[in-house]
Amino acid sequence: MKLENCEVCESSEFMNISDSILIQRYEFITKENLVMCKKCGGKYQICSNCKKIMNRVHISLDIFDIKIFCSICKKLDVKVQSWCDYSSTQL
Repeated sequence: MKLENCEVCESSEFMNISDSILIQRYEFITKENLVMCKKCGGKYQICSNCKKIMNRVHISLDIFDIKIFCSICKKLDVKVQSWCDYSSTQL
């Protein structure tokens, strides 16, 4: 699947994956919206609306690394917003 360029290696080749640890840890990650760069293994959440890369995700993700709006179609991801709102109260 061709998407935007990977933030790590600039590749544009991705594949859908299921990562049980990320899915358990972050309520906004699902099997349907998680992709991995075929070249370097970077994992990304894709927008539910336009299917473009929205956020790079990893086990130590914090609210300062994440966007609640897709930079391409500007759609608000309410699950990401909810997670950010909750996480900011835990700081």
